[in-house]
Amino acid sequence: MYVLGITGPIAAGKTTVMGLFVSLGAEALAADDLTRELMAPGSALVAAIADEFGASFLLSDGSLDRRALGRMVFADPDALSRLNRIVHPTLKDTIARRIHQARSRPEPPPVLVVEAAVMGEMGALDLLDGLLYVDADEATRVRRLVQRDGMDLEEATCRVRAQEAVRHLAKKANWVMDGAQDLDALRAQCVTIYKAIGWSRPSS
Repeated sequence: MYVLGITGPIAAGKTTVMGLFVSLGAEALAADDLTRELMAPGSALVAAIADEFGASFLLSDGSLDRRALGRMVFADPDALSRLNRIVHPTLKDTIARRIHQARSRPEPPPVLVVEAAVMGEMGALDLLDGLLYVDADEATRVRRLVQRDGMDLEEATCRVRAQEAVRHLAKKANWVMDGAQDLDALRAQCVTIYKAIGWSRPSS
């Protein structure tokens, strides 16, 4: 089983690319989905975040107000670092466990795609066999956040610029892809990468 990491800044097209790999036969783990599971109402992670930032970020059902917390931390680098110190170790451990479970199955998938914008920050590069970096220009990413998540222009721009630090991972990636391309162009590149993975797939 080959573990392919997909990383890059917010709204660059990582989820679309992950879906294209799934259509080719890969299985996928998305860090955002895992984080939502870990942040279920009453979870230890939600309790730790509430202890750090205050109960005002909890909704009436005990779930985390992720939108409000996101607005706060992406405007405050120190708060974002504090949040990451709480979330990243648990997220990395969960990803490592899911990879092990997939690899231990009688018939593991040929490729397991792990998509995470914070791959480098949580120290998860050592879990991967290869890394794909998906990028897009700032204007495209801001527009996608406004259209997709209903953010206003100021909040979307703040989110985009808060993640500029992830760009250093492009130098460590085995492949770099422009996520602003049309779907046919993205699919063609995914096919090329998938074939290359087949030729270099680890034996276990």
